[in-house]
Amino acid sequence: MKVLKLDRRALALPEAGAMVRMIVGRCNVSESLPAVLRYVRSRLAQGAWDRLAREQRRDLIGQVCRQHLENRGQYVDVMGGFRGPRWQDREP
Repeated sequence: MKVLKLDRRALALPEAGAMVRMIVGRCNVSESLPAVLRYVRSRLAQGAWDRLAREQRRDLIGQVCRQHLENRGQYVDVMGGFRGPRWQDREP
């Protein structure tokens, strides 16, 4: 299990599976974690959530949280703007 750092705290979250990555990838990165969790739960087969054991539910929630936070981090990295040498050389 890898550790994901977020806001000076370390969260130990499990790696996301392919299906979780695909479902979470459909969510906007600005959505809150509870909204993403509701969406993922709605995509499960009817009654699947109720049949999951408590440990499996925690694992699934951890996978969803980790994937959503990674997607949000990737968005920030990509859309943060370019601050390379040309930016530094520009005079005010």
